[in-house]
Amino acid sequence: MKTMVVVLFLTSSLVAAPRPDDLRTAAMHELAAARGVRTTRAVTQATLKTGPEQWIFIPAAGSLQGNFGAFYKSDLMLANYRNVPQRVRLRWIPAQASGFGTTTQSVTIPANTAIAYDDVVSSLLHYSGLGSIEIVSRTSNDAIDLNGQIDAFSRIWTPQPGTTLGTVSQNFGGMGIFHTEGTAPAFALGLQQDAKYRTNVGIVNIDFFNAHTWAVQVIGIGGSTSFNITVPAFSMVQTSIPSGNFGKLYIMFTPDSSMTGEDWSAYASTSDNGTSDGWVSSATQLQ
Repeated sequence: MKTMVVVLFLTSSLVAAPRPDDLRTAAMHELAAARGVRTTRAVTQATLKTGPEQWIFIPAAGSLQGNFGAFYKSDLMLANYRNVPQRVRLRWIPAQASGFGTTTQSVTIPANTAIAYDDVVSSLLHYSGLGSIEIVSRTSNDAIDLNGQIDAFSRIWTPQPGTTLGTVSQNFGGMGIFHTEGTAPAFALGLQQDAKYRTNVGIVNIDFFNAHTWAVQVIGIGGSTSFNITVPAFSMVQTSIPSGNFGKLYIMFTPDSSMTGEDWSAYASTSDNGTSDGWVSSATQLQ
């Protein structure tokens, strides 16, 4: 396992809005009180902040065989913007299965420092396949560290199939727990599916207890279609959109009504059928 330490010379003075972890409902109320927002799991879009967080998800990561000869690995960089060392706990959330059944790993990031892991799913988390990564700042007694100021960025990549020249990749920035919530639809733009490109969609369900179903609409200049995705509790699902020559397109994700007060995340990615290179579009809700 290769671990790179990078000193951050810029000390952040930002203080992120507190975030909860798997202390579940009780922690949600404690956290909401600390934030000064209403004491339910639902948080309005007006409260969203950018910058350092306490609870982050990498929506898609993996160590797995792909299509057309690709083999994907995820590299991860974690940053601590505080002037003191920060303990961070990472959890693997496998596709189609609960993240509560996996083993967690903890690392300590020095003050004002970033650390990086090659093939993090295999080398640090000791898993394989496709899934998401939960990253939470923790205190020495394993409570949520509400003073944490962590950040994350991941690149999933493969050697370019059919050649020894270079790699192709897609990037996933860390998403705060309240990036998307409730029943409002979210939109992923700038995608494509035709003879040259294919598109996948992914959803992370951050409800600890319940599965939910999303209506997924594909709206393209060459046609449209729709289908449903059901995601188990505290899990993720990635799937290809139905076959079709949709051309340039965008995706609308609409959760079922039982998603009220719960958090989730969605994305879509388009890949080149020839090279496997591509791009990611994170789904965002309207303000």
